[in-house]
Amino acid sequence: NIDRVPWIGAPALWEAVGENRLAEGRELQRRLLPIARSVGSIYGVAGLKAGLDLIGFVGGEPRPPLRPAPSTVIETIRTQLNELGITIHA
Repeated sequence: NIDRVPWIGAPALWEAVGENRLAEGRELQRRLLPIARSVGSIYGVAGLKAGLDLIGFVGGEPRPPLRPAPSTVIETIRTQLNELGITIHA
C-alpha cells in the first residue's frame, strides 16, 4: 500500500524487492514513476515543493530565480497523488 508512506512509497518498494517479491516491486515502481518524474526531472524544485504542500508538509515557494509551480503543474501533481490514493491536504 503506497499510502503507508505518504509521499513516495519507497519503503514498500524496498521491502517488496528485499523479500524477492519482484513482480510487486515492479508494479509499485510503475505506479510511482509518473509522480517521481513530476517532482524530479520534469518540474524540478517547484514541482517538489508543490507536491509537499499538497500532502500537508511545508514546501513553500522556491528561492529566486526559480519560480513557483503554475496551477497547471499543481493540478497534474494533485491528479498523480490522487491516483496513488495519497491524501491531499491543500
